[in-house]
Amino acid sequence: MNRTTTFSLIASALTAVLTGCGYSPGGAGVSNDQYTYVSTTHLPQTVTVVDTRTSEQLLVVEVPVGKQLVLSFYNTDDEADGNGTLRWGVMPAGTSYGGLTANMEVPPASARRIDVSYRRSPEYTKPLVAVKSTDLPKGVTIKDANKPTTAKPAPAGTKPVDVEVTSPKAPKVDIPD
Repeated sequence: MNRTTTFSLIASALTAVLTGCGYSPGGAGVSNDQYTYVSTTHLPQTVTVVDTRTSEQLLVVEVPVGKQLVLSFYNTDDEADGNGTLRWGVMPAGTSYGGLTANMEVPPASARRIDVSYRRSPEYTKPLVAVKSTDLPKGVTIKDANKPTTAKPAPAGTKPVDVEVTSPKAPKVDIPD
């Protein structure tokens, strides 16, 4: 085998190993007990790790829009208790590698479940529209959760049109240091 062929084989093997271990929705393509959940505007996710023996919720994370949650489970060497460790972290969506800074003890794989639920959508990280009532055409009303603002009254004989502007913020997620 010549040098070029050897180098190509090594590079291909290294690429396969590295891409198989990164964070990606749907899994890394290997059985490493690692999961990635990405929240988007139209699919904001809440992820819950449950102890199936007691139905106790061990971890509940409302993944903020534009972020991803990575869960990585590790078995302990002590087979007597059968417990494992969960390392997890919330990071910007699309992050392939990075430290999972939070960890906790979890039951063995046979006694835990991951539940995924979806919050009401669309959910935004910041307001979509910043409109002043003076910028609106006559007869248009903005409904705001805090206080309704109405533009100038519509001319006689016209019916006002209601426009809802919603801009909920992603929920706050408490992440341990």
